[in-house]
Amino acid sequence: MVVAGRSKLPEYAYSRRVIYLDKEIYRIPYTELYDRAGELWKVWINNYRFAKYPRAGAAYSFDWEVAYRPSITMVDLQLQHATFCALPSASFPREQGWYVNLGDREGAVEGFFDLSSLLSGGR
Repeated sequence: MVVAGRSKLPEYAYSRRVIYLDKEIYRIPYTELYDRAGELWKVWINNYRFAKYPRAGAAYSFDWEVAYRPSITMVDLQLQHATFCALPSASFPREQGWYVNLGDREGAVEGFFDLSSLLSGGR
């Protein structure tokens, strides 16, 4: 499925964004970003890994496979360069990676996203 949109905000960096959605896994593998002149500026590529754990040696796992995003790549076609980000990266060897569906185990208890919690800085 393809979803396209335009910003109503004049200060928004992109004039148009096209999101490609994989309907089978409910994930966005690829996004196109256009500049104010309508030229293709950047592409965002999400890499997915389906596993029962976020990385080898992780402190938690599941009985089913989860879609983890171990890396992303942003390619700037106009400046001809790319940025790659590994999640988790070797820079943070103790980081578990993505925390998916952990709820209470990770501190996302009921009320975690309440407006009062956000405003009070209770996290």
